[in-house]
Amino acid sequence: MLMEILKEGLLMIPTVVVHSAKHESIQIPVLSFNISGYTPGEIGAILDQAFDIKVRTGLHCSPEAHKSLGTFPQGTVRISPGCFNTSDDIDLIIQAVRKIARQTG
Repeated sequence: MLMEILKEGLLMIPTVVVHSAKHESIQIPVLSFNISGYTPGEIGAILDQAFDIKVRTGLHCSPEAHKSLGTFPQGTVRISPGCFNTSDDIDLIIQAVRKIARQTG
């Protein structure tokens, strides 16, 4: 449920590109995204420093996968909701990404 909320929320932000499985039935609880105008490292730093949200950025030990996605050499931002996260946590992530994306103006 949290992954669905996260994915749908990020897809509503115009400058966000979400990289996920085409079929929900095979989506694991890991979501990668980018924001136009920012590198993944910049997004990760802003999420960490301004919002206290921890993510992974870069190629995630899989450069060949990123080549096929078209995200090489920068990679993506990867977020993975877990069993201790709530829908409020997901809402905070979506709001933070929305604020960052607005700054690309």
